[in-house]
Amino acid sequence: MTRLARDRRGNVLALSAAALVPMMAMIGGAIDLSRLYMAKTRLQQACDAGALAGRRAMNDVNVLAESEQKTAKKFFAFNFPDGTYSATAINAVFTRGDVGVVNGRASLSMPMTIMHMFGMGNKTLSVTCQSTLLIPNTDVMFVLDVTGSMAQTTGSDAVSKIDGLKQAVKDFFSALGAGAASGPGRIRYGFMPYSSNVNVGKIVQGISPSYIAGGAGSEKPSYRSRRAVTTPENYIESYGPETTPTNGTATNATTGSWSNQNQAVGSAQPSYTNITQDACNQKTVPTTNPTSSNPASAPALSGRDAVSYPTTTQTSSYTTTQNKTGTIYRYKWTKTGNGSNPTGTCQLQYTTGPYTTTTASTTTRAVNWAVRDRFVRWEYVLRNDIDVSPVVQNGTMTNPAYWSGYYTGTNPNADGAPTTVGWGGCIEEARTNSGITATSSLSIPSDAYDLQIDLKPNSADTRWKPFLRDIQYDAGGNWLGRSSGWLSSNYAACPRQASPLTQYTSDYVSSTKSSAAFTSYVDALAPGGFTTHDIGLIWGARFLSPDGIFSATNADSTGPGGYQISRHIVFMTDGTLEIRTNNNDAWGINNLEGRVAASGTDQNGLTDIHRRRVSMICNAMKGKGFTVWVVGFGITTMP
Repeated sequence: MTRLARDRRGNVLALSAAALVPMMAMIGGAIDLSRLYMAKTRLQQACDAGALAGRRAMNDVNVLAESEQKTAKKFFAFNFPDGTYSATAINAVFTRGDVGVVNGRASLSMPMTIMHMFGMGNKTLSVTCQSTLLIPNTDVMFVLDVTGSMAQTTGSDAVSKIDGLKQAVKDFFSALGAGAASGPGRIRYGFMPYSSNVNVGKIVQGISPSYIAGGAGSEKPSYRSRRAVTTPENYIESYGPETTPTNGTATNATTGSWSNQNQAVGSAQPSYTNITQDACNQKTVPTTNPTSSNPASAPALSGRDAVSYPTTTQTSSYTTTQNKTGTIYRYKWTKTGNGSNPTGTCQLQYTTGPYTTTTASTTTRAVNWAVRDRFVRWEYVLRNDIDVSPVVQNGTMTNPAYWSGYYTGTNPNADGAPTTVGWGGCIEEARTNSGITATSSLSIPSDAYDLQIDLKPNSADTRWKPFLRDIQYDAGGNWLGRSSGWLSSNYAACPRQASPLTQYTSDYVSSTKSSAAFTSYVDALAPGGFTTHDIGLIWGARFLSPDGIFSATNADSTGPGGYQISRHIVFMTDGTLEIRTNNNDAWGINNLEGRVAASGTDQNGLTDIHRRRVSMICNAMKGKGFTVWVVGFGITTMP
């Protein structure tokens, strides 16, 4: 027995037999756990697939319809067919969770294999899943170069650059589409045509009249214009009433022949001899006794005394005539003697027949003097006394550069200046910082209001003012409205009115992928003016920004479905800045006003400063999360 107890032969067999049961449990557990893991992984995948399919099928983010639930279950069943891993009681339920969210829950019963021998029954597995389809809302702002150079045709191109731009914009719309008419997936398009100015004023005024100078009351921003130089002059403003005429002595005039009177008539003698002419003229003429007479005429004005300041009374002369018939008399003197006072014969004469009696009379009236300004000349200056509220609020105003008063000599308005001026919608920018240089930091200075994307004006410095080229003159007297080729040479350009972000779904035609309203706007673009990128880009950014003057319609909270808005600037240009120191742009005339840079800055220096301002604006746009796309026309490299 002792020897048997010490004998180790056959121990392995016994130990192996004893270890077989726990080893089977260990192996079986591993196998069944692997089956459970694979089944749950597959179940999760199937649940996810169903949830994705259900969300994709949703027509209304607020409802998961029965048909959409069936679609979700169909995709679940495809990914977890009956009998997979011998599972039973397979079940999947899909419901709507939050807005636009599909929730899923799936379960099954998994039979054990080897572990079944150890008393383990079926295991229940369950998973949850969720699918959220984020459909971004998209805003696209086209910043379009419509300057004069865009009218050119480059190289072997068949069309001009502006026509190429128009086609590219329409092709862009065809590719991206009109977006959803309602709900998530909204796409809006806006347009910002620019040259050296932008036409945005009336749109901004519609948002808030206080954003435009003169929109909410009287305001007098400065303009390069002209002012009349006058001198005071006294003039007769009116006359007082005339006095009653004072009659003089009547005189007779006849056309008949005279005969000598040979007999005395009353106290008058037929003749006197050796009498002077003066003595003859003093002889009493017999009284005229007409045999008939016609009514006297109305007194006729025969003349007024000339008056000059400060004379306060004017005398007027009148004559009254009457036609009569009868005998009238006169003394006719005939010279007979010589010497310094000769004598002669004084003969009484008569004539019988028609004659005219003329009576002279006079009146007086008061002269009332006033003072008026007489035009002398124009002076060409920077004016800050022009109230622009009438033209902003009513569309027109009296031209302050038109002289409507008194003048002598050449007409002060001979250059064709209109009596009234209107406003087409282009603007002059808010105050800027003239210290920005070609190497300034990309950070926009706090007092460069013209470069601030989210500017909301609240003062004279921050408000935009109407661009009124009809009232503007340079220091040399050149009229920026029409004369001297300013318009024909692109020195006072105002492009087509911009368009805020708008949906183009109402007239969208899916077969042609076009919108008549979209196409009509693009086709109406016309080139003209110099190239000033910064004015186009800053206003494109303002029309796109969720935080500036369009916050009420552009904020993320306005996005359908509560989804984020993806914002894009599509900047289309032929590249090169074209700056002129004497161009009348959105900052006035730099060589006269020096708003962007010192007035003595030359063209190259001013161009470099504008280029830096473009970079500052682009940097600010990227900082707001905008994507800026630049499309070049007729250029080989993109600066």
